[in-house]
Amino acid sequence: MKDLEPKELIFLVRKADKLLEREIINIAIVNNAHRGAQGLVLKTLTNFKNHGERCYQKDLEKAFGIRRSSVSTILNCLENDGFIKRVVVENDLRAKEIILTELGEKECLKMEKSVNELNMNLKSLYSKKDYQEIINSLSTLINYLDKKEGKHDKDFDEIN
Repeated sequence: MKDLEPKELIFLVRKADKLLEREIINIAIVNNAHRGAQGLVLKTLTNFKNHGERCYQKDLEKAFGIRRSSVSTILNCLENDGFIKRVVVENDLRAKEIILTELGEKECLKMEKSVNELNMNLKSLYSKKDYQEIINSLSTLINYLDKKEGKHDKDFDEIN
């Protein structure tokens, strides 16, 4: 029987995204860690902290390429579970810095274990050269789509 699945880039990237998402969830379940977007937000907050940078909601919107309402929903869940707190910034009362709580940091360590495990499994599939080519190719694709989305956002803002 012929392989009937399309081999176009957009199909393959989308399918890989969905399969990776499921794999992250499965590994997180085994490690008893937060799953999906919430776990990745915790990991991102840790990255900001490790680099000595403050993190705001707009930073997460940009990092994940998702809308404000989606980030708000994730942050509300994390805050209700005690993993983060939002702190008003002195010079801008509208802005709230997002800070990991001690509980959030512990949860993030479990999530990092899950992500690192998956990264190591994926890296083992490729030679060092091939792996770097994949990283470069995906970075090129993401940069292209980010620029295109920025143009669409600008066009949308001009219409409204």
